[in-house]
Amino acid sequence: MLWFVFVCMVLPPGALLLLCLTSGNSAAMALACRLLKVRMQIGKLEVSPGCFMCGLCSILAFISFASLRKYETQATEGLGMLPSQAITLQDRFLMRQRYQERNLYMSLLGLMLWGTAWRLGALRNRKQLVPAASTVRHMGGKMMYLVVAIVALLSADIPLCRINYNLQLMMFVTPGKDRLLANMGPCEDAVLDQASGHCQEFCWEVRKLSEERAAAIANARRCHILGRFAAQVFDDARGVEQDGRVDDLFTKKPCARILRSVDKSNQIVNLFCFLFAGLAVTSAFASMSAFLDTGDTESTGAPVPGVPWKPEMKSD
Repeated sequence: MLWFVFVCMVLPPGALLLLCLTSGNSAAMALACRLLKVRMQIGKLEVSPGCFMCGLCSILAFISFASLRKYETQATEGLGMLPSQAITLQDRFLMRQRYQERNLYMSLLGLMLWGTAWRLGALRNRKQLVPAASTVRHMGGKMMYLVVAIVALLSADIPLCRINYNLQLMMFVTPGKDRLLANMGPCEDAVLDQASGHCQEFCWEVRKLSEERAAAIANARRCHILGRFAAQVFDDARGVEQDGRVDDLFTKKPCARILRSVDKSNQIVNLFCFLFAGLAVTSAFASMSAFLDTGDTESTGAPVPGVPWKPEMKSD
């Protein structure tokens, strides 16, 4: 409940204030500064919303970091256990570890949003953050930048789909793979249909991990429209069918061999996707910035806040 309130009441207002202060619009900047000037009474102490939110996010970040370290230690200590109860207990520690990582990142994000907005509001109040007077750029040129930004964002969806998939593998599949490899024992050549006892338990854990990978594939494709289309084209070109693939693997290969490749991914393609996604997103932001920019600064002869001004000398 606490983190639901945090996501709804802390992150969106901080992002909105930061957006207003960086918009370059005088009305939006003035409204954000007025909101940041409101004083909150805590006993005999008066604090601004920026100060209060930064303090709250710092406390939550410290608590999340301490809890994260605790669950990391507990999950590592249980790495050598194989019985079902021990595996279930370790999975519970890993799940709590991921929750605390999420909480830590959200706290740091809130601290960054509110801290930046607080500082920009102070600069605005001291007249050091003002929109520059400018001329209006031709509408045709502005629309061209908007089209480039949209195309860049759409093209970034394809590599982002693969990046999303790889991140899910790192978070939900690789830790389980490392744990099972450490506890494989004499099950190197075990097959699911023929295994018994310890090896049967091992094979069922491998199958669960394979199903987790299949779920990661489906989730990544569900979140990215163009990425899903590109991935489907790639599967068709290789003759791969995702439906029923897990069952086919366990009828043809030993469990240990499946386990070693359960988080396998082409690193060259991953690197290319990271580079392409970075380039596309950067191009989209640059184009959107050019679209929102109103043009070149006019020479008004007035001093710019924060910059020494010297009057022009007129020659006779």
